[in-house]
Amino acid sequence: MITISTDKSAYPVNVMGATKFIAEKITLNANYSCVRFGNVANSRGSVIPVFIDSLLNNMPINISDPNVTRFGIPDAVKLVIKATRYEKGEIYLF
Repeated sequence: MITISTDKSAYPVNVMGATKFIAEKITLNANYSCVRFGNVANSRGSVIPVFIDSLLNNMPINISDPNVTRFGIPDAVKLVIKATRYEKGEIYLF
């Protein structure tokens, strides 16, 4: 079993982060693994649909940090599959 988590669980400041943090603790305590993601391009909550909407409506595109790294969904899937082969009871991330 692999729990899919988020970077928000590292230092939770809201309910979503706190529930992911708890889920990670339960998973690790059962000696299963977690995969923690942040900035997956075109996933739910991704900025890409916002950029497309801005472009289609001739609005400016706001970039909060040009040095941010984003990963693609295929990369995320590969990491989850790899995590099934790694040592259990760990958190894996890019």
